[in-house]
Amino acid sequence: MKVDCIGVSEASAREAATSQEMQKSYKKQPDYNALSISVLALAYTFALVNLLNPYTQNAQTLAAEPQRAAPAKSEAKTPAPQKSETKALSSPKAEPGWFFDQSTAAWGKQLVYITPRALSIALPKQKYKIYSFAPKWNVLYVNENTGAYLDFPHDKFLGSIMGRMGTQLGNDVQFIALPAPRLLKEKGLEYSVYDHKLEITEAEWKQLRIKNSATALYAPRSIKAKYMRMHDTPKEAEEVVCKVSCVPMSSDFPINFTCKDGFRRSHDYMVTLRMNKEKAISILAPDLKKLKQVKTEHELFGHARVSDVFELFDDGRK
Repeated sequence: MKVDCIGVSEASAREAATSQEMQKSYKKQPDYNALSISVLALAYTFALVNLLNPYTQNAQTLAAEPQRAAPAKSEAKTPAPQKSETKALSSPKAEPGWFFDQSTAAWGKQLVYITPRALSIALPKQKYKIYSFAPKWNVLYVNENTGAYLDFPHDKFLGSIMGRMGTQLGNDVQFIALPAPRLLKEKGLEYSVYDHKLEITEAEWKQLRIKNSATALYAPRSIKAKYMRMHDTPKEAEEVVCKVSCVPMSSDFPINFTCKDGFRRSHDYMVTLRMNKEKAISILAPDLKKLKQVKTEHELFGHARVSDVFELFDDGRK
């Protein structure tokens, strides 16, 4: 009998344990009813947002339109553009600079555009164009007659025969060492002004003692000059202009230069006809693919033209 009681007790215990495990497993299962309700709620919200979205965008557009239109009411009329010589050089990289219309004894008409980073000189009569750009300020000299160009380092250009192509007096003038200038302020600009008499050298005195010799009298005996001070432009740019213009070298921009010879005759070697302060100038280098690069002045200008200069100065080059 004891055996039967023990068997019943064990069976009851097993049934109870099985019932508890089933209850635990049931608790672990997800509540599918709650999930279904959550999904339906999200779907309803999403549909409601999509339904109202066009009306919201229209309301935002209507609110923003008056804000965009308001500045147009207060805008002033744009003034008519003024005629400028810089139209041909305009580009997105334009910067403030100066334009000069000048006349020189060496070349005749000379058109100069200059900015803190670039320089362009056009000699219309000869069809020459000179370009120079920061930071090295090398000189690109273009002969449009022959379609050739020569690329000069800055220092080499200043020591070349360029700019020495003028009259005998003009060539003498450009090698004059300028004395200390007098500062002049005029219409908001600063100028270096020169009014100076040149001393007769010992060599010139010897020439004057020679009977019927008037060579020294053709040399410059006094000068009057005016150079503009450009505080935002490097001196290398002004040096190139001085060299091309056949006037004495300076770190200022040449405006006017006049001298008298031993016969007391006055000679204007540079006259500025017009100068404009421009708000936007862009100086672009020429398309070198369309030009032929040469290595010597002979190739750039032609043998006959350069020979005249060599004979005048006896440079000894061939």
